Amino acid sequence: MSLLSSEMNKMKTRLLLIILTVFTLNGIGCKKKDSNHGFNGKVLFNIKYGVNDQVASRGVTGYYNQFGSYIGSITPSVFIGKFLDMRLQKWTAGANTWDFNMNIIDNNTPIDSSNRIADFSNNATVRVFPRMDGPPNSEAISYNLFLFINLFYYQEFELPAQYDTVPELAALKFENDQIDLKGYNIGGTRTGRMVKGSSHPFLEPVYTWNGKVYQNFVFGEADSAFVFMGKSQLQTIDNPIGQEGPIMRSPHFDPIVINPVPDGSASVVDGSMTFDTDGLIQIYAGRDNKPYTKDDVFVYAPKYWDRIKVVLK
Repeated sequence: MSLLSSEMNKMKTRLLLIILTVFTLNGIGCKKKDSNHGFNGKVLFNIKYGVNDQVASRGVTGYYNQFGSYIGSITPSVFIGKFLDMRLQKWTAGANTWDFNMNIIDNNTPIDSSNRIADFSNNATVRVFPRMDGPPNSEAISYNLFLFINLFYYQEFELPAQYDTVPELAALKFENDQIDLKGYNIGGTRTGRMVKGSSHPFLEPVYTWNGKVYQNFVFGEADSAFVFMGKSQLQTIDNPIGQEGPIMRSPHFDPIVINPVPDGSASVVDGSMTFDTDGLIQIYAGRDNKPYTKDDVFVYAPKYWDRIKVVLK
């Protein structure tokens, strides 16, 4: 065999080794990319917001006794919420962290996104593709907790006619008169009988801790509505993201099983969040215990989060 033929055979051998190496590396790369074993599809959430009379049907209302005599209640004509965070989690009893976590709204959602807005009074629907944290989504997962952190609720309502002669109400003091749902907070205004603004004045008389109103809600795996005092960085099923301070717990969420979705496919989860706003704002006579005076108290009804119900299916 000539020297030239020998060198050509060596070059062919080297080329074959290079080709085999490339195919092998590509094969390894594909396996890493498909860690979900072919289940890399998407889940679309359709969440419809609305108001209902579930509290009235259960006979659950409740009153306060520290604000003077009860005068009456108001149902907002417009009621809108805005969320900082919303997610599903799977928890095992006695565990110190979640098994699976699915972010519906998080830091990746722009603060001015319409996905953060819940227009309850207009029966609005939002559509969002959540992001999952945890092991590969190659198995059916039963999520048993629904969590959210709200920034504010916005409402519009009309005061009773008796307040026509009371131009100033101490309880209806807003931080400013700016109303823009695109930001982190809003103010409010009163023009005659019409009031438009944030929920903060109606929460501050009862639901404040360290100068801030309660914002953390956890639904599911509870027998009743109550307030749990969380400790920072200490995760439990009542404080699933390790928040410090009060956490509003509610039983009004049943687990949902989400099945793995094949590549190139999408499954749809239809859901609803309803808020019974009937008589939500209660009015009390205040320190002088005389109705329709400037020190009257306006406050959300006791355990107002018990009026919220979440259904996913």
